[in-house]
Amino acid sequence: MKGDLEWWVANVSTELRHISHGSPQIVIQTDASLLGWGGILSDNEIGGRWTDEESKNHINYLEILAIYFTLKSFLHLIINKHVKVLTDNTTAVAYISNMGGTKSIDCNTISRQIWLFCKDNDIWLTCTHIAGKENLADKKSREFDDKLEWKLERSVFDQLCTLWQRPDIDLFASRLNFQLENYCSWKPDPLSAFIDAFSINWSYFQFVYLFPPFSLLSRCIFKIREDGARGVVIAPFWQTQTWFPRLMQLLTDNPIVLPKNKKILNLPHDPQSVHPLHKKMKLIACPVSGVASENEDFLKKQPTYSCRLGNQVQRNSTKCISGNGSNIVTKNKLIAFKFL
Repeated sequence: MKGDLEWWVANVSTELRHISHGSPQIVIQTDASLLGWGGILSDNEIGGRWTDEESKNHINYLEILAIYFTLKSFLHLIINKHVKVLTDNTTAVAYISNMGGTKSIDCNTISRQIWLFCKDNDIWLTCTHIAGKENLADKKSREFDDKLEWKLERSVFDQLCTLWQRPDIDLFASRLNFQLENYCSWKPDPLSAFIDAFSINWSYFQFVYLFPPFSLLSRCIFKIREDGARGVVIAPFWQTQTWFPRLMQLLTDNPIVLPKNKKILNLPHDPQSVHPLHKKMKLIACPVSGVASENEDFLKKQPTYSCRLGNQVQRNSTKCISGNGSNIVTKNKLIAFKFL
């Protein structure tokens, strides 16, 4: 409370109190459960799970935190606006409307953060209660798509950074599974620096980190070449996939086969989780560049693949030639996989 009083003493002479802020220009619905949070603004829906630590808080605190996360996620839509927040939690309504409260230090702290955030972005809040059965955000706080939240074991990521270099941005992440604080999310996110990796130019960064959904790997490979980007791609060792030869053609160093164990991938909100493909899937880390001359420089340093006498030269651009998958032929050059 002392900090709040000191802030008011320092700012009271500069604050203007408007007689009226007019009618709300934006309406947001928010909700929280003990599992996660959700928010809706018109046709825009967001939400996600709590971290293990966040989930231990009281539901009243979580309801206010859901408001904060929703406001931050939709900042690009609500800046300089009068926003009406609808929530089915009366405690949240009271704390937001009164800019804090005295019964809960935690609720007061997060409410203060919300109003400081609004002050910095010229946002005025009106908070109103809505019946739970009418709150459209309820579903977003209880239903989640966990398959998008798998994260590479942190110690493995750190080893890759030491081996090559630390990336500037994590291009496919969320607030739950980011490896770098500077990250891009696929939908509005309270902490992300960018939204939608395919909407930005990857060459703006010196070195990018990509661990995308496997269904997007082909598109990512095209984007790396198109933007002339440099970075590291985490992908499954699936030689028969159409994108695999093109990924090998982007290499600037020997790819790394990652340790095969059930903890190589995890869900941050569920530390005991095991990826359903952990027994069959082998992951590789590939240092890549979309600059053709850098790919050529790497290939020149690799030994030339020679067929045995009488064998026909392989016409495929990429072919696995060893039983353990530790060598690949690309453009008639033998590329050895290293092991972490």
